[in-house]
Amino acid sequence: MLKEKNIIGSLVFFFVGMFAVFEGWRINPGTFSNPGAGFFAFSLGIVLSILSILLFYKGIRSRFAETKNPIEISGRWKRLIFGVALFVSYAFALKSVGFIICSFVLLILLFRMVEGRSWRSTLLISIICTVVSYLVFAKYLGVPLPKGIIPY
Repeated sequence: MLKEKNIIGSLVFFFVGMFAVFEGWRINPGTFSNPGAGFFAFSLGIVLSILSILLFYKGIRSRFAETKNPIEISGRWKRLIFGVALFVSYAFALKSVGFIICSFVLLILLFRMVEGRSWRSTLLISIICTVVSYLVFAKYLGVPLPKGIIPY
C-alpha cells in the first residue's frame, strides 16, 4: 500500500514541480549571482521534480519486485488529485475571473467535495475566509489582487 502511495504521490509532485519550473522560467529566474523574480520557484521546482523522479523509481522498483498487480487509486488519492486540480484551476482562472469569485468557489468545492462538510458550514466558512482574506490583503496590506469580472 505504501508503495502505491509513493508512486502516485511522486507523479503528483512531479507535475507540481514541473509547473513551478515552467512558471519560474516564465517569470525570469535570473542567475545565481543575480536572481530574478522566478528564481525561488524555478529552483524548488527542479528539486521537487528530481526528488519525485527518485521516489517514483524507488516505488516502481519495489512494487514490481513483490507483485505484478496494477496500480490502484483509492478514494483518498482521488480527493488529493481533485484538490490539486482545483488549485491548478484556481491559479489559471485567478487573473481573468478575479480573486473574490475564484477564492469563494475554491473554498466551496474544497469544503463540500473534498472534506464533505454540510452546505451551511461550507457557505459560512467560505464567505468568512474570502472576506477576511480580501480585507487583510487588499485593504490592510495594500496587495493588488486580480479584480476579474467584479470591479471593486
